[in-house]
Amino acid sequence: MGDLRDRLAEAEDKATGLAAELADAHRRHAMKIEQLNSLRNQALAALGLRREEIRQLTEEVKDLSRHIAWLEKVLREAWRAVGHHVDALGSAVDLVVDLAGRLVDTDDADSPVPPAQ
Repeated sequence: MGDLRDRLAEAEDKATGLAAELADAHRRHAMKIEQLNSLRNQALAALGLRREEIRQLTEEVKDLSRHIAWLEKVLREAWRAVGHHVDALGSAVDLVVDLAGRLVDTDDADSPVPPAQ
């Protein structure tokens, strides 16, 4: 019977050791799950921040594109206006030259001195 008691004690010791090992494995498993969840949450937060960053940059690019289009329109209108002014100025210069030429012709006709040749 002593042999049976020894084997029973040995089995109890093994079972106690295995129970401790199992408890330790559960504890390590819980820690790893905690670490994994923490990393997952960090990754999701970082991804969320990146998504927000991308969304903001996209909005800024759209705003800048609209502003550029507006500036191009205003610039085209300004060039058109400048073109009209240049055309008007050219016409005014032509008119002044024509009038000056007529005045010179008129002055030459009334002048006793013949025009230089």
